[in-house]
Amino acid sequence: MNFAYLPFFTFTDPYSLTVTQLLLTKKPFPPLLHLLDHQDEEIISYALLFIINLIKAGTESTPLTSQHPHFVEISTIGGIVIIFEQFSGNLNDKTNDFSKFDFARIMQLGIRNNFLEEFGEQEEEEQVYDPNQRTESIKDRTAVLIGNLFRAQEITNTEQRSGVIQHLKSLVNNREDWIRTESRKALKCLAQNPVNRTEIENDGFTIPE
Repeated sequence: MNFAYLPFFTFTDPYSLTVTQLLLTKKPFPPLLHLLDHQDEEIISYALLFIINLIKAGTESTPLTSQHPHFVEISTIGGIVIIFEQFSGNLNDKTNDFSKFDFARIMQLGIRNNFLEEFGEQEEEEQVYDPNQRTESIKDRTAVLIGNLFRAQEITNTEQRSGVIQHLKSLVNNREDWIRTESRKALKCLAQNPVNRTEIENDGFTIPE
């Protein structure tokens, strides 16, 4: 694992609404989107995870039927184009093992605790970390990101809409908890728009609870 970007990762995973809202005040999207042009696929994969965890704060703090609060900001700086390019460029991407970093995890816990103490917050009970649990690919993460950002609004490009939705539908019964849960949430976001919903349901598909 490349440790150069570990400090930011420590603040975004595991996801915390409190920490994420604090990070959003620092305008993190431009540098993170820039990382999606990196030559190292591991860095791209983690950058996508960082962005997903950040936009989850907007997804979870606003009504499901409303457009995503960070869409305009990300679109204005060219982020939507960059994200779709990543999805299109990884159409043959295979699910790969989530990197194992026991030493990094130890560092992460210490950094997060110091950060939370500084802002007078208390970390929730620590979850047991299983490095083998996460196996989603770049394509998986990009599809989840697009699904969240296009909440309650149409993906106007027909090919892109079909590609993203079909991929998300293929993940809803995945054996891995994170991608199974997040793909369902992403589809529910997209389904708030009637055009997207028609695409989702065109083969009799129903989004699982």
